[in-house]
Amino acid sequence: MEIFYERIYSVAKEYGCLILGCNTIGHLGAGMMHLHRTGDDTSGLHWDLTRRNGVNALAFRMPQHGIFFDIDADCVGFTEKIGWKWNRQWTKLLAHSGTSLFLSVEPGLPSEEEEEELKSYMKTAAEYHEPAKPLDWEDTACPACWEIDGEQKKFEWYTPKGILYGDF
Repeated sequence: MEIFYERIYSVAKEYGCLILGCNTIGHLGAGMMHLHRTGDDTSGLHWDLTRRNGVNALAFRMPQHGIFFDIDADCVGFTEKIGWKWNRQWTKLLAHSGTSLFLSVEPGLPSEEEEEELKSYMKTAAEYHEPAKPLDWEDTACPACWEIDGEQKKFEWYTPKGILYGDF
């Protein structure tokens, strides 16, 4: 099986393509994929899945970033079900994290202002950034305090009522 993956990697490299390993065993793919989806899927329907799976994967798999492969904590799902307040923070963190940024945007959904902000985040993500560092990772499963580009930033992942499931 290893020869199979080595062949895929060499052909991808020859054609200038990147390999994103998704639903693969990370350690076994080290050196044979460029990017790795490091956590369970985020969601455009349920914010809690993005908070739990995306933020958690980014925080706790960051030490692997650039060592085994570049990590991908999954995309930002822009739908009517997730408010801009939440997706804006997730996008901002990913854009400044030094990792990949993928957006899944429901057509016609972002306002002109939101679309311009998304473009700025994509531009930011295309620039080099030192990997973001979760600062409160020993105290929570969903770090809210991060060091980004040498500055401490705080994110609000929970509503005043706590975790919300489904529509909100």
